[in-house]
Amino acid sequence: SELQHLLVKVGVWKGMNLDGGGSTQMVARPLGETYVELVNTPEFGGERKVVNAVGVYSTAPKGQAKQLTIKGPTTLFLNEKAVYGIKGYDEYYNPIATDDVQAKWTTSQPVGTFEGNTFTATRSGRTTITATAGQATHSIDVEVVGRAQIAAMRINASSTALLPNTVVDVPVVVTTKSGVTRTVPPQSIEWELQGFEGRIEGNQLKVERIDPDTKVGRVFARYDGFTAMLTMPVVEQNVLFDFERETPIVFQGYPAEVTGSVARAVYAGAPSGRHALVLKYDFTRGTGTKAAYAAFGASGALIPGEPERLLVKVKGDNSYNWVRAEIVDAKGVKSLVDLTRQLNWDGWKTLSADLTKYNVAYPITLKRLYVANPENGQDERAMKGEIAFDDIAFQYRPAAEQPKNTVTLAIGKNKMTVNGATVTLDQAPVLLKDNTVVPIRFIIDALGGQLTWDDAERKVTVIKDNHMAEIWVDNPDLVIDGEVVTAEVAPVIMNERTMVPLRLISEKMGW
Repeated sequence: SELQHLLVKVGVWKGMNLDGGGSTQMVARPLGETYVELVNTPEFGGERKVVNAVGVYSTAPKGQAKQLTIKGPTTLFLNEKAVYGIKGYDEYYNPIATDDVQAKWTTSQPVGTFEGNTFTATRSGRTTITATAGQATHSIDVEVVGRAQIAAMRINASSTALLPNTVVDVPVVVTTKSGVTRTVPPQSIEWELQGFEGRIEGNQLKVERIDPDTKVGRVFARYDGFTAMLTMPVVEQNVLFDFERETPIVFQGYPAEVTGSVARAVYAGAPSGRHALVLKYDFTRGTGTKAAYAAFGASGALIPGEPERLLVKVKGDNSYNWVRAEIVDAKGVKSLVDLTRQLNWDGWKTLSADLTKYNVAYPITLKRLYVANPENGQDERAMKGEIAFDDIAFQYRPAAEQPKNTVTLAIGKNKMTVNGATVTLDQAPVLLKDNTVVPIRFIIDALGGQLTWDDAERKVTVIKDNHMAEIWVDNPDLVIDGEVVTAEVAPVIMNERTMVPLRLISEKMGW
């Protein structure tokens, strides 16, 4: 009745309540288009096969052209090519055939050039793109992003662990000062890798070889003088089970009606060699939530040390079932560790789980890996299938960091102490508009960081641990960890030394 009153209140004369299950979907024709597209989000995401449908159609006649609409991006990056199209509709909102519309394209500011309907961005700034066809016209505002328009830039890596022969997603995401967030096209980024060898293909980093002395690798993404840095510590990884030798594992089903099998078997394409662990399951009988387990013997497998992450390579069966691990910690507390709640792929894929969020007491025991089919939404998942496991591994935290250095300075004093030892400065810290500014090179040398000077840009770049700062002389806007921050006083040159505001730098860099 509440829904009924709501519909009456908003003016509905006749209404229909569609099934709200996970398979329900709605498609609609966007204004000016000739196709329909999915406009809601069914369970598990994409389009679904349906048995029946309700269709609503327009029978209006063809009318006079009413409006044009430009289709294309409104945020671009330097050297990016964007294809713009136009759609039109008539007075009855019928689409106008695209072939019937020949548009003239113009821009209000010279930030790029048109060739046909393809626009190439060449300068940063804002422009208005206008399409004109006959008496109809339409305009959109477009921003070409340069360094001055960026508020933040980050590498959204799928993993920060540096391991050889791995692939990591490294899309570079920019948020502009106008509030737009967008992934930068890979061809617009300049990349640099430190501490390891690899290559960037599209938005993926392929790690090939790690330098012998590397403890932390770094990835730099640069766009128009703006830099984002990703630190990737070399992580110790212990592959516990590769199934190239016999392993005591038994099948268990829940409830009792669930059947299946688990066995080490020769498996084509197994990542570690010839063998993998194959788990077959049949959930067609029984009721409620169901699960098929690969149990590691009667007592489980004791895991050495204090691992922070579990990794398992899984051959999917596109069943949409869950994959989980069951662990028991030193206090006997059981945790069900999610590896995926949507087994929606075929082929091999590495799944991982952060064990630290379960607050386990070490040592831990791996009891079981399993496929689960929860009662809720059970009809949306396969009831029978087969998956395979390989290379069950654990990652451990990097070695303990070296003790932090302690640096002490005093306003107007040409001496500083580093862990109690005295160092002479050729430029003392001073107060500038109530802000303490210090010679950044001395500080970085004392803390054990890296500093480089770009004479052409009058820019200092500072790297310490997993933090990075870009500082321009006489510019109060600093870039720290990929984010623009504004200082109360701009960095300045004194006695041929770059002086920077200490509080802002130290707080942002974690000193």
